[in-house]
Amino acid sequence: MILGQEIIYTFAIFISKNMDDQNLSAEQFKRR
Repeated sequence: MILGQEIIYTFAIFISKNMDDQNLSAEQFKRR
């Protein structure tokens, strides 16, 4: 149970980081 929760938590952080990177790229693209 704990191991599964850690995997889901890490996966959620990984997705959130990718979303942030995409948002930053979109903002930079709009500025250009």
